[in-house]
Amino acid sequence: MKANKIKVIPNNKVVTGPADLYIMDVPTPLAIPFGFFQTKKVELREYFFRSTVSRNS
Repeated sequence: MKANKIKVIPNNKVVTGPADLYIMDVPTPLAIPFGFFQTKKVELREYFFRSTVSRNS
């Protein structure tokens, strides 16, 4: 992905402006108006625990 504006909040998230998708340095016709990516690590067992609790509640 290539974006003109990128804001990185360390150990938390990455927010981008409009971005174009590139595969092996070749541009594709796919684009997103903005991006919001979480960079905080979540352990796999913590993820499963949360999903089981939310289903039972």
